[in-house]
Amino acid sequence: MSNWTRITSGIGALFAAGLLLAGCGGSSSDSGNVQASGDGGSVAVLITDAPTEVYDEIWVTFTRISLLPREDSEDAEAVVLFEDADGETLDLLQLRDHAELFTVQEDVPVGDYEKVRMEVAGVELVDLDTDPETRVTARLPSDRLDLVPRAPLAVSEDNTLYLELDIDADESLLVVEAGGDTVFRPVVFVTAYEEGNGDSENGDVDNGLAEDAEATDDTPLISVSGQVREADGDLLLICPSDRASASACVRTSLAGDVPVFDRTGEPAGQVDAGDALIAMGLLRRDADGRRTLEPFSITLGTRPTLGTRGGTADSAVDADGEFVTRSGREIRLLDAAPVVSRQGERLGADAIVPGQALTAFGIVSGEPMLATLVVLSDDAPEDDDAGSGEGSGQTVLRGELVAVDTDNTLQVEVNGTTEHIRLIADGRLVVAGQGRVASGAVADLEEYERVRINARGAYGDSYFEAEQIVAHPLNRDDDASSNGRPDHAGPPEGVGPPDHAGPPDGAGPSD
Repeated sequence: MSNWTRITSGIGALFAAGLLLAGCGGSSSDSGNVQASGDGGSVAVLITDAPTEVYDEIWVTFTRISLLPREDSEDAEAVVLFEDADGETLDLLQLRDHAELFTVQEDVPVGDYEKVRMEVAGVELVDLDTDPETRVTARLPSDRLDLVPRAPLAVSEDNTLYLELDIDADESLLVVEAGGDTVFRPVVFVTAYEEGNGDSENGDVDNGLAEDAEATDDTPLISVSGQVREADGDLLLICPSDRASASACVRTSLAGDVPVFDRTGEPAGQVDAGDALIAMGLLRRDADGRRTLEPFSITLGTRPTLGTRGGTADSAVDADGEFVTRSGREIRLLDAAPVVSRQGERLGADAIVPGQALTAFGIVSGEPMLATLVVLSDDAPEDDDAGSGEGSGQTVLRGELVAVDTDNTLQVEVNGTTEHIRLIADGRLVVAGQGRVASGAVADLEEYERVRINARGAYGDSYFEAEQIVAHPLNRDDDASSNGRPDHAGPPEGVGPPDHAGPPDGAGPSD
């Protein structure tokens, strides 16, 4: 049985008025309009983040999330999925390796929608490794994030459309030395999933979420935070706030020896109505078709006492349940705390080995961190002797665009050396700056006067073969570097191109 139906997968978007998200494939209904009728579907927003080693916390304050209909829709209006004048502030780096169920809105009119618009009030970057800790207010090019897929997002009757927004923090930071500030222009990868009764026009749906806790590669591991509204034996109803409607709440069960920890990391005797908690697990549907969380771990309390810390293990777990990450962070894996993969496969503490990328969730208010759940990255443990420092044999080249050669090749100056880069057939290109977002078209970069390039991939026989290129258009006088690391513009030491890495004969710039 299928757990989720993947509808779209996206490439990128950024905070700036009028900027688009390219790379979302998908299908839509035949109507072409939003139907103003009493029947509707549901839309849920999940927010997650790719890890970064630059900052420990990235706080983003969201004030509104809306669905915008197609411009040719008659009498159609934007549908507000979330709105709070004071804003809801999330630490994106708390969402490593899982998604936060941010909001659920029911009775969304059936039809096609052109954009997801997110309005943001501010971004604060925190580095906890300095004494005292460093806090930086990042500059936003605009207070608006528009996500526009290639094809409209279709909301169908009695189905739930899940929009997972994965903000790649490592690619989103731009340090502008000339201006003396840090710009946060998010690169966002978007995936849409659908849950429903099988009548969706977006594709085949087999009763939506699975009736067990086994996950596929498309099933997101999520966290649900809030307050227990109802507690009936093992059954709990968790709501994001005391004002939330029942449709925004999630059911879960403590049956099956689900570990529950109190605010000190000790086993909790029981969970009562009114308790604040964070539950981590997989979404599924119960026998009555209701949205249910199959929990791996539940911890009483709220952020910032509870949180996540990402990193790479530098030791195995010792007899006391403790291990250390490469950044020097000490973590204690509590008794009964699960160790799982991103797809929810249950592993053991012996899966935590040196070089393994991971995210620990638990009590972060003291030292060592008390982990109530550890999620291991899908990447194989890094080989310390591999030299690339990127895992999976990948390298990241960072430099400034010199020339566009063809529709998929370009030249980039990296630490005084010209690199010839080719975007592979299935590669993706994101423009994180002013203007339209290119959809994998290298030639579109010619319209910008200066462009900072981050290319992720590996050296081939003639080119650096890039799986992903992130382009940051710059002002004429900017001295900028991405990822908040002005001194790390090139590939890791010892990972250079082969002697024959230039373009083949006759493959230079066109006239």
